Amino acid sequence: MNNGVDIDRFVETPSLLADLCREVIARLDTEPPSPEEVAETTAMEAQLREIAKTIDRLDKMGVPVPDVLRAEKTRLAAALVVEDRSAEALGHLADSLGAVIKEIRLALQRRKPRLLPSGEKVVTINPDRLPRSVLRSAIIRALQTLGGSASRKSVIECMESELQGNFLPGDLVWLESHKCYAWKRAVENEREHMIKEGILRNDSPAGTWELSEEFR
Repeated sequence: MNNGVDIDRFVETPSLLADLCREVIARLDTEPPSPEEVAETTAMEAQLREIAKTIDRLDKMGVPVPDVLRAEKTRLAAALVVEDRSAEALGHLADSLGAVIKEIRLALQRRKPRLLPSGEKVVTINPDRLPRSVLRSAIIRALQTLGGSASRKSVIECMESELQGNFLPGDLVWLESHKCYAWKRAVENEREHMIKEGILRNDSPAGTWELSEEFR
């Protein structure tokens, strides 16, 4: 896709790229193999393992390996590669798209919403955000790592290190009124819930987050 016109189409309507990916996945995700095909593949895998063991054993003994045995090993290996081509292609696609998603998130993280002269944000929070349960678990793990008690700054830094690469677009919206990203504001809100539920202590020094004894 090195045609400038094609790229312009996807830039103007990014959803077309998602549709294209779905079409590719649909073509790769063909009908599942029948029980007979599964049994045949399993048999070929077993044959290949045994032939490979035999060839290896003969090599170690210094005994010439019959050409017919090597030819059969090559045939079985080639047949199994063909059988697994779609699965391999889907695996490569998953890895590639995973890397692309990380690049998209980094690009979002670098960008802050433009402001209107009045200070009103042009960008609204995307609902596509990490759930509260994920943030809560990350807060607990961060505090456990930090000895059960730590400053807000230390907890946030520990969480950011753990969650890096997992943030969703809505988490990376810049909140000008709070001078922070949406996920950090959500962490503050979750902390309040955790204090009310007794997970965090409500008598900690100002600026300090502390787990209750039960969660240390």
